[in-house]
Amino acid sequence: MPAGRGQNEFGNTRHGIGPFMDVALVTSARPLGTQATHAIPPAMRMGPSLPLEPVRTEQRPGTGPEAGGPTEVEQPKGRLLFYWGCSAEVRAGQPRVLDFSRASPQDWASVWQGRFVPEGGALARPGHSIWPNERDRRMLPDSASLQGDHAVTSEGVPAGLRFTLGPNQDLMPAIDLSGQGDLAASIPLRWRQIPAARAYFINAFGAKGTDFVIWSSSELPDAGMGLFDYLSNANIERWTTDRVLLPATATQCAVPRESSPDRMAPWSA
Repeated sequence: MPAGRGQNEFGNTRHGIGPFMDVALVTSARPLGTQATHAIPPAMRMGPSLPLEPVRTEQRPGTGPEAGGPTEVEQPKGRLLFYWGCSAEVRAGQPRVLDFSRASPQDWASVWQGRFVPEGGALARPGHSIWPNERDRRMLPDSASLQGDHAVTSEGVPAGLRFTLGPNQDLMPAIDLSGQGDLAASIPLRWRQIPAARAYFINAFGAKGTDFVIWSSSELPDAGMGLFDYLSNANIERWTTDRVLLPATATQCAVPRESSPDRMAPWSA
């Protein structure tokens, strides 16, 4: 998302497209959270600082036990087809097919099961002070860099909470992914290596009528829904060895033929 368009939201680092940053502060001296100031380097191009605001506990309307509402839900119609692996042709044993009208919890698990990590990184929980927040929803400029000196100040925060970020901790550049070809055939995907990248994972999805298709670049049947989060270096190395993640040296992959219905839209992370 280009700078200056829309409003930033905490959590876009997991789901957004573009340069995003989440900041969360927690201190035992202020268990309910504290207003804080995050001094940032000039390279971020967002002024001298960012405000950190405490997360408040709120109950969303209609979520309490007295909310009422329909007690029966109509079973959806359609199918989900899951493919995986970088290859020109669909491999034996694929796809896994989920019929929405008859699917059991076990059937859903057979498609969505995969590797995942406990929540890590910055979290928006009561007692944490975060940015972005209601006070400041600015987007990071496309030219922003995190490199430089940072400091966080507030009541209950140690005076020495200062740190410096270098090139290896900076925002990742956009992946220059290209894919061309007939959607009824195999689609070759290519990209340039990103020096700071430790691995790659590519996912594509599409729909035709009531059929929905998901494909992942994993060599194992893993849709990758648990991978879109902070991954430790140990997990990255393990899952690259397992061939769930593509290695940092990879520059190409192929979406197999027959897994590409009309309106398929590739995306990557």
